[in-house]
Amino acid sequence: MKKFNNFVFPFNTIFCGLAIPAIIFIVFVLKWLPCPMCLLQQFFIFVIMLLSLFCWIKKTPQYLIILTHMLMIITILSGVYVAADQVHQQYFSTVAPATTPLDNTTCLEVTNPFLIKTTQEITGTVKSCSEINVNETISGLSLAVYSLGFFIFLLALNLIAFFINLFKRK
Repeated sequence: MKKFNNFVFPFNTIFCGLAIPAIIFIVFVLKWLPCPMCLLQQFFIFVIMLLSLFCWIKKTPQYLIILTHMLMIITILSGVYVAADQVHQQYFSTVAPATTPLDNTTCLEVTNPFLIKTTQEITGTVKSCSEINVNETISGLSLAVYSLGFFIFLLALNLIAFFINLFKRK
């Protein structure tokens, strides 16, 4: 079990490190512009990678590793929440679509002005978080579904490693 715990931070770093080029490919090559919720999920992936890199490279005391791992689990849970909310809006929401078209400066699902302004500055437009463009799916599923699976997998892996680390015998 100790060996499993030793590999969780390198695995997180490599797994998130592979996700970032995939995100760059999707945004810049395929031209699939992210919505505000997508940008949040991408930010969480970057934070998880940085926290994992910190715990992997540095020789840190045990209490700091536990504290950083707790922060990482909170970040992963935030990613699960945002991705699950977006999946729910895309596939299970019963709210009728808006009768007025988006004016490329608002998202009906996200009301945080900072997030909307940041999305507009990065992508030039603000897409609705609940709409699924048929051309922007992989095997019929939106990227939010894959993101939710990514975060759930990371959550399970990190919770197991966290509890092994927390309750390991000395």
